[in-house]
Amino acid sequence: MSYRTARNGLAVLCAAGAAASGLFLAAGPADAKATADCQITGMTPDHKVAVGPTGKAVTVQVDTTCPAGSKIDWYYIAQYPPNVPNDATFPLYQWANYTVSQAAHFEVHTDGKFTLSSGPSAGNLLAGQPISTGLTAFVDTGAPGHQDEPSLGGYSSTLTLLRATRVTGFAADKTTVNSGDYITFTGNTQRADWETNSWRTFFSHGDHLQFRADGATKWTSTPGDVLNTQATASGDYRIHYDGDAWSGASNSKTIHVTVN
Repeated sequence: MSYRTARNGLAVLCAAGAAASGLFLAAGPADAKATADCQITGMTPDHKVAVGPTGKAVTVQVDTTCPAGSKIDWYYIAQYPPNVPNDATFPLYQWANYTVSQAAHFEVHTDGKFTLSSGPSAGNLLAGQPISTGLTAFVDTGAPGHQDEPSLGGYSSTLTLLRATRVTGFAADKTTVNSGDYITFTGNTQRADWETNSWRTFFSHGDHLQFRADGATKWTSTPGDVLNTQATASGDYRIHYDGDAWSGASNSKTIHVTVN
């Protein structure tokens, strides 16, 4: 069995650990030895997360095999990719209530919520780059300073931040037409700029005008010009952006067109 000892004065752990309202485990007394025998089986967020110009608030969630009523403490680790410039001078161990955003740029709170963002040095270069992340949990025994508590082990994952996108100003030149008439749409695809904390227009090759007929549930891409189509049935239109290795996918609002 392994144990945790606080290091480098980085942390004062939350008194109740992650035992808040079902976010991790239900609050209540637990036998330390029994809890130490359980394991971490998963964590979120992982994989890809689209982040806007000013960051994205997410909630860390931990899946375990621990019995209901267990109380645990945990910390989350995130490290910049080696090829991305950053402001971190060391890998930051971020505890459940340790709040710092300038080193790893993850702001952690006692309820597991934190904000994903890029740093001033990394900027847009962080987009699409795999970030090594991990989580370690410990039994909350109530020990002074939360030192030497039994470990539940760790769980590692890879997180990739994508620049969020959006479609603004989506409009049609007419919304009631005769069958066979052409409709012209306008719209503006924008992508988050992490260096200026703003949305910037960009020209992508992944935009599609999509149509969903009245009564249908499936969207289909229309052939030809993305902003000009021939209407043959009533239904909804939208612009869909596929996303790419650096940018998240997005949809515009929908516009209904009636065909007489």
